[in-house]
Amino acid sequence: GGGSGDGGSAGSGDPSAVHVISIENTQSHALTCSKARGSAGQHFRVLGGPDALAPPLREALSALHRLEWVGLTDLFEQSLCLLHYQANGTLPKSCDCDSAERIDRARLGAWRETRSEKRDPRLLPAEVLAMIDAQTAVDASLFAAALRLLLGRLRTVEQRTGMRVLACIDWEHLRRTTDYIPGLWKGPEALLADELASQVG
Repeated sequence: GGGSGDGGSAGSGDPSAVHVISIENTQSHALTCSKARGSAGQHFRVLGGPDALAPPLREALSALHRLEWVGLTDLFEQSLCLLHYQANGTLPKSCDCDSAERIDRARLGAWRETRSEKRDPRLLPAEVLAMIDAQTAVDASLFAAALRLLLGRLRTVEQRTGMRVLACIDWEHLRRTTDYIPGLWKGPEALLADELASQVG
């Protein structure tokens, strides 16, 4: 279902209305829901049963750490490089930031939503942002854990292959697009992007 930040209906036609799909911790729910059978079972909640709208973070993190491969669209190219390494035990030269073949990998693209206009979060009203943050709090923590896991696995791949993968990350863009996640970039357990970038750059 859709909602609107200004009270309008999904079909209001008001171009300033903010329409969103259900965002109640969808990724965390997909990792923890009880329905395992049937078409897209992981995307349906058993309300009044074991599937909470805000799944327990511990269960979502446990499921995340059981996955053999973790990838993020925010680091699409690097995620594919990790998948290739895990599947084949080798890393293509196009994954190496120092390789002339790197340009071919840079042309890869992730799927982009084109049916609606992407909103700049900096332009959304504070109350809309607060509502989104409240509905995605578990997912935000799950994303932070997945990012840390992915970066750690990529560092291991670098150590095993001698190739540089982390240096290709646009750290400034990653930080700018994820700085709303509590504890990711600030605080005692924050990612130290500058330190990481200097070590791999």
